[in-house]
Amino acid sequence: MKRNIIFLTVFVLLLAGCGGKKLTCTYEDNGDKETIVMTFDRSGENLVRMEATSVEDYGDMAEMFYGFAKEACDEMDEPGMSCSISRNGNVITSRMTIVIDKLDEAAREMFVDGNNMSEVRREAEEDGYTCR
Repeated sequence: MKRNIIFLTVFVLLLAGCGGKKLTCTYEDNGDKETIVMTFDRSGENLVRMEATSVEDYGDMAEMFYGFAKEACDEMDEPGMSCSISRNGNVITSRMTIVIDKLDEAAREMFVDGNNMSEVRREAEEDGYTCR
């Protein structure tokens, strides 16, 4: 469950559009996998787009978590953000895309300051992700 919170936090903290440099960070644990592809502008100073995918086996909690996540995803009505959730047995796959240029002003302000590529990479690796 802690990994889920970290994954959702990364969604919120690392918003992103289209740009020049890409950073791909992955986390794997007991068959579960999270991948976050972040696109920065050509200078690497500003995050412009993020695509995140999580594939996790929730065991007996899959139905409950799927219902919660599906409802949250279905209710998401934010410009610049889209998500999808699917379930195959106990395995839940979630995908989220964030395009910073399409966010409203308040959300954009929250994500453009201090999210340069090297800082994002350092923070992700401190959280156990492998970045390339």
